[in-house]
Amino acid sequence: MNPDFFDFQFYNIPSAQEVYSDVKEILVIVENQDYVLKESLLKKILAAVKLDLETQVTFLKLDEGATINLASISEGVKKVFTFGLKPTRLGLNGAFRGYQFYQSASFSILFSHSLKALAEKPEKKKALWTAMQTEFLT
Repeated sequence: MNPDFFDFQFYNIPSAQEVYSDVKEILVIVENQDYVLKESLLKKILAAVKLDLETQVTFLKLDEGATINLASISEGVKKVFTFGLKPTRLGLNGAFRGYQFYQSASFSILFSHSLKALAEKPEKKKALWTAMQTEFLT
């Protein structure tokens, strides 16, 4: 293959070798450092839309720079929330707008700024709240 021929960017999509099988219906993917610093904010966000953290939510905390292929998650997952992660880190090659749910064949996904950014910028937190209300409370 001649990479000079293509006029678009290539992405390395991680393989789906590791399968995450013990995942509940809601999967939250966040960088570990962001989770450690803003865990209480994240739990408040999820509780505000009446999600039971014990029975409905699984937290997947990635190390800085780590990737995951969303094809490796179990079929029981209905919704995926990501905080501060680019789609390429999830094995997705596409452009996604923040604070909007996208439906895949088996789950819907929402991209959000990091928890730190949400804590510092009320307009970002409001955009997330609007999306969550629409999805869960209407």
